[in-house]
Amino acid sequence: MNSSLEYSTMIHRKATYALFCVILGFIGLIIRLFWIQVVEHSSLQEAAIQQHWTKKKIPGQRGMIYDRYGKILAMSVLSMSCYIDPKQISDSETTATKLAESLGLDKANVLKKINIPNRRFVWIKRFLEPDEFAKVQAFKLPGIFFQKEPKRVYPQGKLAAHVVGFVGTDQQGLEGIEASFDPELSGREGFQWVLKDGRKARWSIRAPYIPEEQPQHGASLYLSLDIAIQEIVENELNQGMQQYEAKGAAGIVLEVATGDILALASRPTYNPNDFGLATASERRNRAIADAYELGSVMKPLTVAAALSQGVVSSESHVFCHQGAYRIIPGRVLHDTHRYGDLTVAQVLIHSSNIGTAKIGMMLGSKHLCTYLQAVGFGEKMGIELPGESPGLLKPAAKWTDFTLTSVPMGHEILATPLQMANAYLVIAHNGTYRPCQIIKKMVLPSGEALFRPQEEQRRVYPEPIVAEMRKILRAVVQEGTAKRANIKEVAIAGKTGTAQKIVGGQYSHSQYIAVFVGFAPAENPELCVLVMLDEPSGAYYGGTVAAPMVANIIKKSLLHRTLRAKASF
Repeated sequence: MNSSLEYSTMIHRKATYALFCVILGFIGLIIRLFWIQVVEHSSLQEAAIQQHWTKKKIPGQRGMIYDRYGKILAMSVLSMSCYIDPKQISDSETTATKLAESLGLDKANVLKKINIPNRRFVWIKRFLEPDEFAKVQAFKLPGIFFQKEPKRVYPQGKLAAHVVGFVGTDQQGLEGIEASFDPELSGREGFQWVLKDGRKARWSIRAPYIPEEQPQHGASLYLSLDIAIQEIVENELNQGMQQYEAKGAAGIVLEVATGDILALASRPTYNPNDFGLATASERRNRAIADAYELGSVMKPLTVAAALSQGVVSSESHVFCHQGAYRIIPGRVLHDTHRYGDLTVAQVLIHSSNIGTAKIGMMLGSKHLCTYLQAVGFGEKMGIELPGESPGLLKPAAKWTDFTLTSVPMGHEILATPLQMANAYLVIAHNGTYRPCQIIKKMVLPSGEALFRPQEEQRRVYPEPIVAEMRKILRAVVQEGTAKRANIKEVAIAGKTGTAQKIVGGQYSHSQYIAVFVGFAPAENPELCVLVMLDEPSGAYYGGTVAAPMVANIIKKSLLHRTLRAKASF
């Protein structure tokens, strides 16, 4: 009896335990199903999708870059790129040989890519030329595939290369406007899911029920450049570089009424379509990145400050000591000629170092430094190009007597060519300063146009002083050191500069900077132009080397603008 009861109890206990296990299992299964269906639904769905589908990125179309009149400076076109799936290649040697011969590649490098273990996607060459694509496609070898990619091209070639810049292989801006406005030009990539099999994605089959995102295209930029004037400037620089065998050069054209940069060029140069072949020196934008002692082109700014402060008038007399003068203890200044008594205007006309230094001493360190700061020296202008140098202008508190007698002549102060051109823009305009600009407008994909806010102008020189300075600088061209810029077609005003370069801590007697800054027409300026040559050979005076180049640029540019204005009516 007892054993029967014990047996019955044992069976009941086991049944209860089994039932408990079954119930517990069902509870666990329900929890697991809840976890899979609810908690991990999104991630598991993503994993399931990825087993059969692949996420295809859709790049946003990069915005275009134009000149002020809509000439294309940078654009994107679709190009074929070649890649391989190493696992599908059975004859590595043959494949490597044919790819290397057709694409101009090193066979050993191609073979190395084919033999990469556990890789299903390896780039062979990006952005094939049409004939390269045709050759490789004709082989019909297994494991070789093609993909369309946007390629950046520059229809103007070398023209305005230092302004426009270039993009890298993956379409990221690396230099120039392409780099400065990379986020705005790039836009944003989208994506969609496409069906794939064991070998590759079938790009034509997409999943309409899976979320996708359309790409956002980049904005387009209109620069202030006039590509016709840019070409005029670059042609003049090319001829000057060749004629004088110069180390480098820069040329700038500014529109006086607006401060727009119509042309900005640097030499040596490069082709952004083949930027990989260019050296760092060729890619360097000397017009904004390099600061120089520019010599006598600084003298009019000293005189304009002295006139504005009432220290002198244009008819005040300055004795120039017959070409040699111990201006401070331990320093003797020299002029190229033995000048005696000169008016302030004649000091500029004849470019007297002694006369200018004496005017600077009358003005004083504090006032001269303040005026030079007011026209933009010693700080970046904020132009939308990478690599801009602020130049060098020491605070007035750090000036010595030596500094005060050097800065008026363009020594102990460093300026970029663009800073100097913009400083003359103050005289060419109405005595007010504003930083020049390179961007006219940005056009969004929607068609909305955004314009750069106008910079607030600040008064530097009174208008009567500006009118007086224009007359003096016109006389410099007619009677003084810039006679080679005196052409019959248009009245040019300006100033020459010939600066010794510092080599090994000493001023060189064989390496010079030659520069001329001019504006025209002299009485009512329309254009302000600077040309600088770095280390010209043979002739090296600014009046001999740079002044004729500026005259040619002004003459041709004004004619171009006149013809364009007539054509627009």
